[in-house]
Amino acid sequence: MADLDLFETVLRLFVLCFTVAYCAVYTYSVVWTYRDAKARGSWPTFVAILVASVSWPFSLALWLHFRPHRVRTVEEPSAGE
Repeated sequence: MADLDLFETVLRLFVLCFTVAYCAVYTYSVVWTYRDAKARGSWPTFVAILVASVSWPFSLALWLHFRPHRVRTVEEPSAGE
């Protein structure tokens, strides 16, 4: 019976670690998508909501494939101007 309790404890720990890692990767990918869309001049909120709500790994792969190629750059004024 002790072996079964140990197995159950290890299994629960594994499931907990996997769930925490999955949630962390999911959250990071949504935040990264928002920042990437903003830097590329797309609609960041719209893109982040789509990635978060539409079949997560598939939608992230779609964004990586169809995102604009150029990053929008903002020129900063020089100190003398």
